Amino acid sequence: DFRVESDGNANMLFVDGEANTVSIGTGSSFGKLRVEDTGWSSGSPYGTVAYVLGGDVSDANWGHLLLSQSGTTTDTGGRLAFGANGENPIAGIRAKYKGATYGDLAFSTRPSGGTNTERLVISSSGVATFAAAVLSPSFVSTAGGTFTTASGNDLNIVYPDGRSLFFKEAGTTTLTLDNAQGATF
Repeated sequence: DFRVESDGNANMLFVDGEANTVSIGTGSSFGKLRVEDTGWSSGSPYGTVAYVLGGDVSDANWGHLLLSQSGTTTDTGGRLAFGANGENPIAGIRAKYKGATYGDLAFSTRPSGGTNTERLVISSSGVATFAAAVLSPSFVSTAGGTFTTASGNDLNIVYPDGRSLFFKEAGTTTLTLDNAQGATF
């Protein structure tokens, strides 16, 4: 083991030789690298634990953090997980490998008593797909309950298996669109 102490922290840097891990700010490890600072800062930088600063260039190739994987298995990739009160992730953003130079971006959340579940995927072509469980009455809570598209663009709502699409107000169906029968008011 190797330890570097500072005036305020006995474990400013800790290398655990047996576990093959590195810790900053703590003597315990979780994963290959653990950075911990649980102290509260009432002023800027407001609890910042890690900071990445790159060069001032216009091509967006500096100052980034790359999360990657070593393989090329479809639908896997680097992941940024968010947690609270411990080490279990409760939400996340991850890449979904699709090919050597492209992929999708997925967002997940963890329901009470469940596991992380994908809620939204943005494809490499820009198409956003919501998980079926997300498309509930609480989904339409945008400003005024409307969807807006850019000028001249159509809004397409497609139900993949051809079933009916219902529009409701206060629990009462006001419009039904059915693939076989058309519109019903």
